[in-house]
Amino acid sequence: MTDITIRRLTPEDWPCLRAIRLLALRTEPGVFSGSLEAAEAQPVSWWQALTTGTPHQAFGAFAGADMVGLVTAFTWNDDPTGGTAFLGMLFVAASHRGQGLASRLMAAAMAWVRAQPRFHRAIVGHRDGNVASMRAIERQGFVVIRRSGKIWPDGGVADEVDYALEWGRE
Repeated sequence: MTDITIRRLTPEDWPCLRAIRLLALRTEPGVFSGSLEAAEAQPVSWWQALTTGTPHQAFGAFAGADMVGLVTAFTWNDDPTGGTAFLGMLFVAASHRGQGLASRLMAAAMAWVRAQPRFHRAIVGHRDGNVASMRAIERQGFVVIRRSGKIWPDGGVADEVDYALEWGRE
């Protein structure tokens, strides 16, 4: 088995970030809120912005030079205080599933989020029935805060399960 390295992405990583995100949207269209078409249309600057640390930071799982997993942390726009992080885009390539990479990616993202003084809360969600995502989320201590019906990009109808995790401000 190949050693897997998890690390923060930098602006120079944008090609592999884009490639794995497009793979995720192409192979798992029913589990993400975004669409393949919208992602394909994004300029290089958009992909690079996901790696800057303010207000976004992406993390990748690498098997050698190949990126096999992804998670991102954003400042959640629905919190006017800027104190809530939103974790998204969690994906592990099919060839590397079942090795705990989703949990390792979530742990890396949450370590970064907790180290940012602006954050005191994180939220994340998944399509009901996505057991791997649920397990990775719950392993970080998140608790369910709501379930709401949603029509997903693949046309399916299922609940979106949202979670939150809060900690005190320093």
